[in-house]
Amino acid sequence: MRRYGGMNIEFKRLDKLYRSFEVSKVKARNETFKAIERTTKKAQANSKSIAPVDTGYMKAHINQLSTKRHGDVITGSYESEAYYGGYVEYGTYKMAAQPYIRPGTKAAEPFFYQELRRLLSV
Repeated sequence: MRRYGGMNIEFKRLDKLYRSFEVSKVKARNETFKAIERTTKKAQANSKSIAPVDTGYMKAHINQLSTKRHGDVITGSYESEAYYGGYVEYGTYKMAAQPYIRPGTKAAEPFFYQELRRLLSV
């Protein structure tokens, strides 16, 4: 599978937020993993809902990738498998941009904080 356009979601420097909940670092990391995974799914759904449609292929092929953990950094990713997804997102000299990945991700950002607060408050 070749990646043509997508987004990685990373939230860094969450130590202050973790301390405010007074939870162990292990619990904080595990719950953050879940929150990133759910936020990525939400961002993917947002992007699908605003993706421009001609044939429907691009919209149908915006897929979530596996969430990864590298030490204290957790990354959620999703992508458009359509080879022209990046051209639609950023435009070309012949075509205006019709962003759908970046706005979908931005709209999901508040969800991450709500979800993390919910998971860490338990």
